[in-house]
Amino acid sequence: MHTFNFVSARSKGDHFIEAPVSGSKKPAEDGQLVILFAGDKALYDEALPAFDVLGKKSFFLGEVGNGAKMKLVVNMIMGSMMNAFSEGLTLAGKSGLSPQTVLDVLDLGAIANAMFKMKGPTMIQNNYPPAFPLKHQQKDMRLALALGDENAVSMPVAAAANEVDFLLVSHVPHIKYNQKHGYHLRLFNMICNKLERWLKIEAYLYELT
Repeated sequence: MHTFNFVSARSKGDHFIEAPVSGSKKPAEDGQLVILFAGDKALYDEALPAFDVLGKKSFFLGEVGNGAKMKLVVNMIMGSMMNAFSEGLTLAGKSGLSPQTVLDVLDLGAIANAMFKMKGPTMIQNNYPPAFPLKHQQKDMRLALALGDENAVSMPVAAAANEVDFLLVSHVPHIKYNQKHGYHLRLFNMICNKLERWLKIEAYLYELT
């Protein structure tokens, strides 16, 4: 990650803010991002009209650094959640249940959420349009775990999800750069597909023992 010495910049009279966003390609196109602002409150108030165009909600999070921390927390939760979601859909299919029915049940229950609703149909159709590169998701998981270490917070669930993402980024040969779109073609929602392949490989290896 690129770093910037905002303390040095401020001592020279420069202004610095950070404003990472929550949301990927479609929310960005629709102006539905969530803006995570950190820095000078006066600059936040000045930039708010622009943020209102880019996103559906802006949050002022205090001092510089808090925006990045919030982004890591959000993406850590998302990464852990999507790994569990992928495992659930794979388990449903392998045990004779309809993945579509799983989506319908989830959508009517207490854990219904926009991510499952948006990603679920494409996952069960084995269709993965570019949205968020898996290597970036894994980078955020790694940095979130480092933040946990800094604050003495144990995160075994996130660590397990990060391991899955790391294995996919490091060892799946189909992850490659697409010059036209500038995205990696195998995104984090392909975890479901890869889990199914791994189950087949594990079953084959078991038969050999």
